[in-house]
This record gives sequence, structure tokens and C-alpha cells, in this order.
Amino acid sequence: MAGRRKKRRRSGAGLILLTLLILLIAAITGFYVRGMQQAEGKFLPNTTVNGMDYSGMTAAEAEEQFRSTYTGRQLEIREMDGISEIIRYDDLDYRFTTGSTFDELIDSQNYFMWPAAFFRPTEIVTKEGFEYDELKLRDAVHALNAVSGPQIQDPVNAHIERTDAGYVLMDAVDGNRLDEEMVQKLAAEAVNRGDSVMDLAELGCYKKASVYADDPDLQAQFELIDRYQNEVISISMEGNTYVPLAKDTFLDWMTFDGGKAAVSEEAVLAYTEQLAAQYNTFQKQRQFTTTNGDVVTVGGGDYDNYGYILNCAETAPVIRKALLSGQSQTIACVWDKYALTRDSSGSDFGNTYVEVSLDQQHLWYYKDGALVVDTPVVTGTANEKRATPTGVMQILDKRTNHKMKGSYGSSFAKFAMWLTNGGILIHDASWRDEYGGDIYLYDGSHGCVNTPLEAVKRIYDEIKIGTPVVIYDRENRVPHPHNETYSGETDPEDDGETDDPEEIAELLEDAELFSEEGLSGEDAENEAAGEDLFTGEDEGGGADEPVGEIDDGGDEEIGFFDVEDEF
Repeated sequence: MAGRRKKRRRSGAGLILLTLLILLIAAITGFYVRGMQQAEGKFLPNTTVNGMDYSGMTAAEAEEQFRSTYTGRQLEIREMDGISEIIRYDDLDYRFTTGSTFDELIDSQNYFMWPAAFFRPTEIVTKEGFEYDELKLRDAVHALNAVSGPQIQDPVNAHIERTDAGYVLMDAVDGNRLDEEMVQKLAAEAVNRGDSVMDLAELGCYKKASVYADDPDLQAQFELIDRYQNEVISISMEGNTYVPLAKDTFLDWMTFDGGKAAVSEEAVLAYTEQLAAQYNTFQKQRQFTTTNGDVVTVGGGDYDNYGYILNCAETAPVIRKALLSGQSQTIACVWDKYALTRDSSGSDFGNTYVEVSLDQQHLWYYKDGALVVDTPVVTGTANEKRATPTGVMQILDKRTNHKMKGSYGSSFAKFAMWLTNGGILIHDASWRDEYGGDIYLYDGSHGCVNTPLEAVKRIYDEIKIGTPVVIYDRENRVPHPHNETYSGETDPEDDGETDDPEEIAELLEDAELFSEEGLSGEDAENEAAGEDLFTGEDEGGGADEPVGEIDDGGDEEIGFFDVEDEF
């Protein structure tokens, strides 16, 4: 009985175990089947596609997540100076494509092995692509301020530029001009990759200058120009007067090419002519302060023969040569006529000159600023034929014991000093015993300045050829002379002088005799000349002119005027 009981117990336990095993298998099978049913149509656990986790997602869910990843994406365009602009993917009709659909990827899974997915990750790699409107991308790139905005600056090569300070070497400026075609190409590549940042500077999209300041050829050209523009040129206008030739002036005349400098001949000549217009004093009006302290305007007349005349044709090449030398220097001009001096006011009289006042009938001679002679005189009779001309003249020549010939005949002077070629002289008049006052109004000379013997001798002994003689008429009482003999040429065959002692003695005796007999000064002069004392007629009112012409060409060494050899 006991054995049977034991046998029955073993059989019951085995049945229970079998039942339990069946139930376990059924449970596992049910769990497996249920899990397979639940996984069907979805990505298995631990599954990534192109690196993105899609575990447990249906194809629709995976598609939504795939697209949401790129929603609102934008491409940041980073420009120089920290500025950025944005291109939105949505504005380009941006859309995504893959090589396989998510449905196809899900169907390709082995659902029977779904439990293994919990222990072994599955990585799916497929082709991913993007589509967009290329025309809209091109328009978006072109619309960027960096591409077409108002502040675009093109690159500028290093160059030599003329400024107010002269020529300067300007370094290159790269500017901010983009190579638009390059930007378009790189932007398309960035969008195709789905990039979020595009740095234009790093990608080398900005245009650059092609020549920089360290360019050897540019450096050599500037060194050449700089050498010339740093010249310091000073032009001597005589009398310690200098004109600086500023570089802002002469650089306008110069060109630089092929390592050489050139200077316009026409421009230099025009400049030289401007100098002449400003600094010539010959036959130009200028101010003169008289002995009495009056300031009068003198000069500017046809009888002027004193003053500076610049020779433009010869001076211009001197200036041009100095400029082309590239060396700082002082230029000496070429003058056709010289004066004794020049001061800042434009006066060329200096402090050694003869002053003659027609209205005061007076002469003053100053030497080195000191008054040497102060004397009354008698000038030409105040009519158009015999008046002494006003103007700025000079001592052209001086002679002693001189026979003077004119339309009136001959007369004699112990001391004679020429003021004009035509015979206006300062000389003694032995036939006169009175000077000054109003004598010149009715009994003046034929144009000369009759001067007392002692005074004229003092002048003669002290004065040098070339000394200026200023003649003025403050009251305009003397008409402008129209006597052509004042400036016309005379007979070259007769030197107007005599070396015959007997003739000189005879002339001198006649002159003294007329004075002693009480003849008036002009009558004595005319009587000595053989003129009719009753009618007073003259053969044209000629001045006391020398026969022969005095050359008023400049003396290069001393700046005075020379005379012809026949005198």
C-alpha cells in the first residue's frame, strides 16, 4: 500500500511540472508572438537610420521626425567685420529625399529576431538627399547686402597718388567686394549638405587687390618721384629777392614714366612769363617816395629805360634743367635789362638815385642814402615839343667838354650825362645865371635838365653809369612830350663831339659871352646854336641830343648800361 502511494505521488508531480512547462512555453510563445505582432510595421529596438534613432517608430512617425529635424533650418552667412545675414531653407522650397522609404526600411527588418534587437543595435545607412529651388537660392544670394548692398567697396591696388602734399604711395585696399559666382557655388554646396554656417572670409570669397605697396616696381617708381618732389628750388630775382618754386606748382609740369621724369617746356615757359609779368620793372609803374615825403607813381612811359626785363626764352630752360636734375638749388635768371637793386615793395631804385621834380624845378642826388646834391634846375619848356619827359631813366653815359647838336645847331657842356638815346641830358648851362622857379614855363631847355655848374660837377664826379633817375611832375603842369628826337636814332656818321681844342674853346667862350651880355638862358643857347633870336623859331624843337646812338643793352657783369664805342 505504501509503495502504491509513493508511485502515485511521483506521477502527480511530473504532471504538474509538465503542465507548468507547457504553460511557460505557451507564455513565452505568446509573449514572442505578441512582441512580433507589436514590432510589425515599426523599427525594431536599438535601430538607427543614418545615425538617427527611430526605435519603435512607424514609417509615418519616422518620416515626421526625419522632416522635423530640418524644419526652420537656416544658413548663416558670416561676413567680414562680424556681420551676418541669413538665408532660410524654407524660403528655398527645401525638401528632403532618401534612397529608400521608411516603409521599405521597416519591411527589410527580420521581425523574427526582434528579441535580439534589445541586445544588438542595428545601424541602417541609406542615401539621404535634398531638393530646393535653385533659382530662389541664386536670388537670395544676390539679394545679400554683402553682395549687392550700397556699401560695397571694390579692391584698390596700391598706387602713387597726387595729393595737396605732393605724391604719396597709397597702400592697397582689399575692400569688401565679393566674388558673387564663387559665393553662389559655395552656397549651393552648403545647402546641399544642409549646413547651418557659411563663413565668406574663411572660404576666400572676397576679391583682393593685385598690387600692394611692397611691389618692387611700384617702390622704384615712387622713389623716383619722391626724389624730384623733394627738390627745393629757389629762383633769384636779383636784389636779394627769391621766389620759391613750390612743388605744388612744378609737379603739375612733370610726368613720370618708365623710370624717367619729364618736364613740360610749354608749362615752364608760361610760368617764366608769369614771373616776368610780376617782377619786370622796366616801363612799369611803381611807387616812389619823394624828398618832400610825398608818394608818387612813377614810370610806365615810353621814355623809361631803367628796370628789370627778364629774358623768358633763356630763363625757362634754366628752370627746366634744374627741375630735371633732381637736386635742390638756387636758379639765376637771365635778364635782358638790370636795375641796381630790388626790394620787397617792388621798387628798384635802392638808395642811390637822382630825383628830378618838374613842378618844383629841383634836383636831388642821393648816394647810399645820403643827400649829395640839392639844387634848383631848369627843365624843358612846358610844351609838347620841348618838355622834359617824366619816367624812370638812368645815367646811360657821361662825358666832359661835350659838343651837343640838335635842330637848333650846336652848344657846349663841360659835364654831360645822358638819360635817353635821343638826347635828354643832365648838363651844365653856362648861358644861364638863374635856375628854378617858373623859368621852364617860358624859357626852359629843349628837354634837357640844365643844372648849375658846381652841382652838375659834383654829380658827375660821384655818379656811376646805370644810376636811376626818377623824373616826376606832381602837378601835371608839363604836357607829355611828342618830340621824336627824345628817343629816335641820330646820324651815325657824326659822333656829336669834337676833340678840337680850338673849337671847344670857341664854344665855351661864346657860351660865357652870351651869359655876360645878359641874354636869357634859352636865347643864349639858341644864339650859340645860330637860331633867330627875334622869331625864336626852331627846326622842330630838337633836344640837346648827341649825334650817334647810346646802346641801352645790359652789362652782364655790373648790370649797368653801356654806350657805343664812338662816344
